[in-house]
Amino acid sequence: MLLGQTVNAYQHEGVDFAELLARVHEVPELKRLRFTTSHPEHVTPRLADALRDLPRVCPYVHLPVQSGSDRILGSMRRGYTRGQYLETIALLRDRVRDLALSSDVIVGYPGETEEDFQSTVDLVDEAVFEGLFVFAYSPRPGTTAHRLEDDVPEGEKRRRVALLNSRQQRWQRRLNRERIGSRDEVLVDTVTGSAGWPAGRATSASSTSPAPRPAGPYGRRGDRRCRRQLADRTAPNRFIDGAFPGSYIVGSAGGAVACRSR
Repeated sequence: MLLGQTVNAYQHEGVDFAELLARVHEVPELKRLRFTTSHPEHVTPRLADALRDLPRVCPYVHLPVQSGSDRILGSMRRGYTRGQYLETIALLRDRVRDLALSSDVIVGYPGETEEDFQSTVDLVDEAVFEGLFVFAYSPRPGTTAHRLEDDVPEGEKRRRVALLNSRQQRWQRRLNRERIGSRDEVLVDTVTGSAGWPAGRATSASSTSPAPRPAGPYGRRGDRRCRRQLADRTAPNRFIDGAFPGSYIVGSAGGAVACRSR
């Protein structure tokens, strides 16, 4: 994992972020490479090509939009417009097959009107994110917004959060249903709960629970069957689950699991 607040803005001695991905991609025995968080202003055709051409780089980008209103984006000093953001994700999706895209949104930002909020709802419908993290604005010292009046009532902020989450859940149900019968690889990286349930991530970086049975020793192998039961759940980490006829493989630092439809 390459981690940074605007990780894709990386520049060092003539090496940009796309080149950094290519260099890390060559690390021996590397299974997967992910990165977060990206800023829309620093998404380039070179980065899109790297996502397409480097097979161990997961086809996943977390790209916060924060608002669908140009007026609010300007007040936030985000450095892009609604239209430019949509052009950026169009570039990524044009280059990267099966790209998974997630985003952040802030509602109730100072001065946000109902029209501004509706622009955000419309953007969520147009963009179709695999995951969306919705936050209600709260003043933070040292930020530009802290000088602005926090004029959106708390109850209205909660309403907007609930409405956006409901809208996003509708899209996630649709995406989950489209994956019924699909096969994906899960990198198991942890065991959770008293029963020892395994958990990890698909290639899209969505969290998953690969098996409905305790994990057992690391290094064991098996297949799991995808089924429909959990497809209507709204969390992106639940699009696949099912019976596990044996065990599965995890290495000392995580391993690969094949999810197979039967």
